[in-house]
Amino acid sequence: MSLWLEILKHVSMGDSLEAYRLLNFELPQVLRLSEVKRAGDWRYTGPVPKKVRIFIASLAEADRGMAKSRADDFVDYITDLIMAKVRRIVSLVEFCREDPKLSIEEIAEGFTGWDGLKKGKHDRAGWIRRHLRSISVAGIKIASVATEEACTGPTNEDENYGYHELALVNRWRAELSWKDFKESEEWEKKYPTERYYEPNFPVFKTEECAEFRSLCEEMAEQVVSLFEKRRAKMERAFRRTPLANQGWEFSDITQCLYANMQRGARTILEQRGMLASRQKHKNGAAWIFWAQEPEPSKK
Repeated sequence: MSLWLEILKHVSMGDSLEAYRLLNFELPQVLRLSEVKRAGDWRYTGPVPKKVRIFIASLAEADRGMAKSRADDFVDYITDLIMAKVRRIVSLVEFCREDPKLSIEEIAEGFTGWDGLKKGKHDRAGWIRRHLRSISVAGIKIASVATEEACTGPTNEDENYGYHELALVNRWRAELSWKDFKESEEWEKKYPTERYYEPNFPVFKTEECAEFRSLCEEMAEQVVSLFEKRRAKMERAFRRTPLANQGWEFSDITQCLYANMQRGARTILEQRGMLASRQKHKNGAAWIFWAQEPEPSKK
């Protein structure tokens, strides 16, 4: 299952907290990841940077130099557009869940999560219909009048969306985004002259990580010890569920148990002020990001 579908599945089940964690933290890293070089510099890697590099290589030589100097900002620009596209669908699913009695026309009138997408009323209704039908075809169930309405009548399989973030990147028209990027109102304001930018997040070099490594390893051992001590209690809880009768083993759910433990610990630490909470940025996304230089491979 793609991450995009996983996000939609969580929000369709009412688990918006996990859906937005995946959307605001995991998805940006799938689209583009910061990689620290040995010299302490950094670069973007991943499908969006690859798309941008291929696009820049296709430009005429006169335009290529300027595009290279803006490559990282252009990667961020496309990533923000993709995030907005995913966020729009998530908002639609949430809207349908909150008021399942609304028809497609009523949603087209009242839905406010367009996130910059400009459409007339008729086009909005068509957009809602196609996405609700595609979400249903993808196996994600939303109990709503609008979904039932979207799934009735003749359908065209070619109009169904697959909701795969990598497929979206592959068919993304970088040339149109580049045109909009250059013509944006922020262009002259943000780039009056040639400038060089440093990342707006912490970058841990290998020697800096060494200061914390032994402490982190010690705490990791404590977590391992706690998890092992609670194994018998977790197994007893597992046997009280119907999972064993369905053919599952306790080992099949240990990753899930650990993830829930880690997620709960992070929430409590954030509430107590021990961990910084995600900050909301100008594009509406809330995230915390850092980069860590990989350890040298041991030969």
